[in-house]
Amino acid sequence: MIEPIETAAELYREIKRRGLHLRQENGRDSALYNELCDKVNCSNISLQDYLDTSEITAEQFLKSFLEITQPFAQMFMGIWDFLSVNIAPKALETISVRFGFPESSETCTIDWEQFRRYAERSQIIITYLGLKLWPIDAINKLFHISNILLVNNDTRYWEPYSKNGGYSPGSAFQIPKPIVGSHNFDLILQEIASLFQTIINDYEVECLKKESERRIPELLDDSDEYESVRNYAYLLTDLLPKWYFILKYPDTIGENLKDHALNFYQTEILPIIKEDQIESQIKIKKALDILDLPFWRHRWHTYEVWATIVTIKALEEYRPNINIINGYVPIDGYSEEIIANLMVKGFPNACIGLQIQTPFISEKRIAIKPDLRVCFSKDIIPEATASIVEFKQRSRMDRAYVEEIARAYSNGSPKSGGTIIINYDITRIEVSLPNTCYLLEGINPSHSENIQTFKEILNDMLRSVGYIPKIDDVIVLLDVSGSMGDSYRPIRVQQALRKLIQKRWIKILRFSDGLLPGGDLKDEDIKIISTKGRTLLGQALKQIEQKFSLPSKMLVVTDGGHDNPVELMRMIPNIRECSPDELEQNLSWL
Repeated sequence: MIEPIETAAELYREIKRRGLHLRQENGRDSALYNELCDKVNCSNISLQDYLDTSEITAEQFLKSFLEITQPFAQMFMGIWDFLSVNIAPKALETISVRFGFPESSETCTIDWEQFRRYAERSQIIITYLGLKLWPIDAINKLFHISNILLVNNDTRYWEPYSKNGGYSPGSAFQIPKPIVGSHNFDLILQEIASLFQTIINDYEVECLKKESERRIPELLDDSDEYESVRNYAYLLTDLLPKWYFILKYPDTIGENLKDHALNFYQTEILPIIKEDQIESQIKIKKALDILDLPFWRHRWHTYEVWATIVTIKALEEYRPNINIINGYVPIDGYSEEIIANLMVKGFPNACIGLQIQTPFISEKRIAIKPDLRVCFSKDIIPEATASIVEFKQRSRMDRAYVEEIARAYSNGSPKSGGTIIINYDITRIEVSLPNTCYLLEGINPSHSENIQTFKEILNDMLRSVGYIPKIDDVIVLLDVSGSMGDSYRPIRVQQALRKLIQKRWIKILRFSDGLLPGGDLKDEDIKIISTKGRTLLGQALKQIEQKFSLPSKMLVVTDGGHDNPVELMRMIPNIRECSPDELEQNLSWL
């Protein structure tokens, strides 16, 4: 029997008992704690004291708490997505990643399969647990409430909905957020808006998951879950557009109509929802179990690992090759490590290093040890540094501290293009930094534009000191002959092609009877790849030799039924074949 957790106060006590709460004494958590308090309208009192006297339900509080955790779940999935593409464990090889700061007593090591399962489970935070869906019988009764609130079936109710494109199940759609007035039913309208948006978001994710044939092993009866969300989504097509008008213009509805609707909700809908308490308790328990995963228990270390991955991705033109050291992916910052080698013109030993210490004498220091360095070489000397990235997670920062770090890092790396201090939070602190130093705030999954700015500044810094990508001639040749059929249609193959296109140094060509005209494959071409003709690889290679010269590296994506031009293939130092299904696991080789 599940011990019921019905109130927000009970739920937060359980979260604290498990050590998953936000710690006010921890400067890193301060902004998250304040954000959570704002979500539940708590001010000038401790959160637990406020919840003890509030009428907030466990489910309502869970929704607010999960919204706080979502960026960290996104980071964790982002780390996995990058590593799974760029690292391919060999047969019987065990590769692990560590989470948790080295000084923590709760650090954990997860192997490749655990990481995959944990990443998929963390997806549930965003999809399944944001809000408990009402029973289908309760949702059906919303037809009657819309008839109460909109007493005459005027066609004008359809206009705002139609102007916004209407809702197509499986696609994205934004439900209006109703303004809360003084009537008690206005709070119910807010809940209904969140319910509709959750259904839309859940079914969109389920459709993508279904298409890519990914499964979540931890979800019992996953196909039933899909069908359930599907039924809700198609029900929305009938509930909308009347409800779209109600949620967009609640202030146009009379108080007496809201009284009638509230009475119907309390007598006809609320009892059905309360009968569904067992499912609610299961979801709450599942949410707590998922929050115990590394992405939340070790949230700020997850941020530093994610920031490391963001930096590596920013340097994709340098073709980073991730190192494996003693079975570990050394992105945890536990020790001085060279985490990736880079392809840089004129610098054969260029690399990315974590926690590398070099001497620097000042009033406060005898050395500098930034979180991450992009280096000209593997030499542990100040002159080897091409740029520095420092990670921070603070809602408040001391101006003098930031300025001292920037000066020390700038003076301690004389050949460097500059230093970037990135912060999860946005403090809006005013600082005076050296010309080549930057404080970039709001670097987290919620601010993609800030991440793009970081990437641009970092690459500009490197180019300013002659850190130029070494561009080898790499070609991917796609077999689009008739024998390939629908090989490029599966979502997972199209996703791999999109990742391939992002590697801008690679030329992507197609062939059948010979090389196809039109040049490189573009993103808009992916969904319309057609297959016809013979598989004349030899003719295609001859045309490549005439047009570009044969490359130093080539991946041929094919079913293997080509004319096997051995002599031409031997002229390419590195050549490999794979099927479209195997493309993603070969991306790291490129």
